[in-house]
Amino acid sequence: MEGVVRNTPAPGYTHRCGLSSWIALRGLLWAWLLGTGMAWADVQPVPAAGADRKTLTLGIFSFRPKPIIEERFAELGRYLSEHVNGHGVRVIAMTDAELEAGIADGSLDFVLTNPSHYISLREYGRLSGALASMVLRDGNTPVHSIGGVIVRRPERTDIRSLQDLSGKRISIAGKQYLGTYMAPAAELVRAGVNLDSITFMESTQPVDRVITAVLEGQADAGFVRTGVLEDLEREGKLEPGALEVINPQTHLGFPYRVSTRLYPEWPFLAVAHVAPAVSHRVAGALLDLPRSHPASATAGIYGFTIPADYSSVEQAMRDVRMAPFDQTPELNWADVWQRYQPWIITLGLAGAVVLGLTVVLGINTRRLVLAKATLQADRSALQATTARLNYL
Repeated sequence: MEGVVRNTPAPGYTHRCGLSSWIALRGLLWAWLLGTGMAWADVQPVPAAGADRKTLTLGIFSFRPKPIIEERFAELGRYLSEHVNGHGVRVIAMTDAELEAGIADGSLDFVLTNPSHYISLREYGRLSGALASMVLRDGNTPVHSIGGVIVRRPERTDIRSLQDLSGKRISIAGKQYLGTYMAPAAELVRAGVNLDSITFMESTQPVDRVITAVLEGQADAGFVRTGVLEDLEREGKLEPGALEVINPQTHLGFPYRVSTRLYPEWPFLAVAHVAPAVSHRVAGALLDLPRSHPASATAGIYGFTIPADYSSVEQAMRDVRMAPFDQTPELNWADVWQRYQPWIITLGLAGAVVLGLTVVLGINTRRLVLAKATLQADRSALQATTARLNYL
């Protein structure tokens, strides 16, 4: 029709428009796939540490100089590397602060440390638990326990008993260790010695510094863990008889000099991030470690056994108010009932019996008074009657 203009596409226009639409659609599709893939990756579970880590790290508390500890336990690292499939195990000697830092940042997978340190770490929820307990050796004799030794110079004859340590200067490696503080301090508390009366001189680890402080007269006495005196004498670093033991104790089958009661030996611990399957393999290898293996011989251990009961360590830590039990808890009636329930029931029953007897005694006393009053009245009436009869 005239006056009507038809918009007829130019040749090739339809093709170009379809191609542009396809490119735009493909771009949107790729963007959607990429975004979905990234979101999917974000929600994927992260494998547990230790499950795919090729080299596992075992931190060992260095109560002696680090080179000595690493030399002793290097064979244990090689033994575990051979028996934990797919993983190597390296051994590092560390202070307690370094161990705690390694646990916190995830660089440590396993820890071998003293029992009081274990209780502290356990209270803060950093561990999955003890896999095994170490067994020391004295010749061919297994030694399952650890204790503390209180030493002095031979000429200090003014210090013979635990009570003599009151008011003295005592060298310790630190207040967070079992043998070099907790075990001896618990004995002092049980003997009635006020720990606040003692000046504790902290030398830090290794424990060799405690021995040096006592020998040089910087301290009146010192606390060390069992076995240290024997180690130093064997290494030629301490002359036999150079130090004397205060409050010497004898425990059946225990070969070392000791001043305290005994507690379970060191636990081998898994850090919380380690995969259970890896922990199981390590625990199995530890329990299967032969006493004749080089790992046992060089470490001076008999092997490992099932985890010991460390409740005695916790109780001793509470007795001497070691961290994390150094704060006085708020006391409430629920705590009183839970802790003293047998005594409360016994005293309650005794009080009820006493109250009952008191009531019965009161009733009988009243009856006796009334009976006496009645008798007195009857006697007075009888006397009056008798008097009237006599008058008549």
